[in-house]
Amino acid sequence: MQRRSYDQYCAVAKALDVIGERWTLLVLRDLVHLGPRRFSDLREGLPGISSNLLSDRLRYLEREQLIRKRRLPPPSASVVYELTELGAGLEPMIIELGRWGGNFMGDRQPSEAFFPSGHISAIRATFRPEAAQGLQVSYDFRIDGQRFHVDIDDGALTAALGEAEDPDLVIATDVETSIALMERRQSPREAVRSGAVVIEGSLGELDRCIDLLAWVPADVGKARTL
Repeated sequence: MQRRSYDQYCAVAKALDVIGERWTLLVLRDLVHLGPRRFSDLREGLPGISSNLLSDRLRYLEREQLIRKRRLPPPSASVVYELTELGAGLEPMIIELGRWGGNFMGDRQPSEAFFPSGHISAIRATFRPEAAQGLQVSYDFRIDGQRFHVDIDDGALTAALGEAEDPDLVIATDVETSIALMERRQSPREAVRSGAVVIEGSLGELDRCIDLLAWVPADVGKARTL
């Protein structure tokens, strides 16, 4: 894959010369939000991309020094792709792009893939740090068999795959209900009463969790889950 250029002496144009090709930003999105990934992990999270095209994109991003390959120690011994320092510098832009892109989501179509881990991207864009000052809390999400956790420490948020060590709240549900909660189309208490959500913890903590992580009310109907 050769880099194409807009041939403009402009920082935006130069950035798009590097990351403007189809699928490139989505590869970087997954590495930003989900951390080091195997080739098979990236392929699974990008339905529609061929193995050959993904290989081309990864080689290109390595050549541009945005990502690198690393072999994990035994017993895994897998090869993973991870961001370099240069690639990690895209994180704030990707979060802001996701926040802005929420204005165009609309309702999810039957043809549109969504993975529970997609909430990690959404949560990092919708989290309200001003409402979490002085708060220390951990949430464990179990959505259709996939687990991720959210830790909040005095207004700072960490969201990652895997289970929480000592969660204050465990939330088990399905993809459709999780989207409805994050879009505020269903109230947490209604979801629990109906059995669509099962929690380990208090209803009050569930209310606070959704209040901190879902789209703010002013965005409902306009901004949607990433």
